[in-house]
Amino acid sequence: MKDVTYLLQNQIPVVDSHTTVATLLKYIEKNNFSHFPIVEDELWIGNIAKEDLILETNNTLLGELKMNFQYFSTEKSTYWALLWENFMHNNSNIIPAIDKNRKLLGIYRKEDVLGFWDNIPSFIEKGTTIVIQKSSIEYSFSQICQIIESNNAKLLSIFIISFENNFCNILVKTNGLNNTEIIQDLRRFDYEIISKHLEDSFQNKISDNSEYLQKYLNI
Repeated sequence: MKDVTYLLQNQIPVVDSHTTVATLLKYIEKNNFSHFPIVEDELWIGNIAKEDLILETNNTLLGELKMNFQYFSTEKSTYWALLWENFMHNNSNIIPAIDKNRKLLGIYRKEDVLGFWDNIPSFIEKGTTIVIQKSSIEYSFSQICQIIESNNAKLLSIFIISFENNFCNILVKTNGLNNTEIIQDLRRFDYEIISKHLEDSFQNKISDNSEYLQKYLNI
């Protein structure tokens, strides 16, 4: 996993409890920040959200809004996947980086980390992507992996897309080998195939033709 330390933005203004709402709001609107870190004597004391600032009068001091502070941060040396999870969990497009003494070192911006998605091998490697669905309490990653590997294929990635009406939608990407057998085995274990696949269409056509022939022979 790649370290993102070089993306740290440390040229940011000092915003403390004596800064007014109007001053900070003007800055974060200009830079399209959802939150911004607050310090006291160079030590991080929390973050304030833009949506909370909008509700206050211009002359209000940030120190008066401590009840609205949010407390998410990261270490300077971190990995992009952990940082991305931090962005998602806190619905923020900035994450402050602090040291062990809570000194503010700078911020990471979501837009800077976004580029890492373009270089994930499981996304850029050629293969087959299958979207499957099963009950939220019955699906098993280990079972899915076993089905794929038992058909002499390699798993490139697997993750949950969404939960809908007690069902889990899962995206699976393989190296593209033995797709027909994999799809058949997934169905055998009660996974519904949501995505459309050429191999699956051929198999269905063969099955339909076989049923038609059997009916013809029975006439």
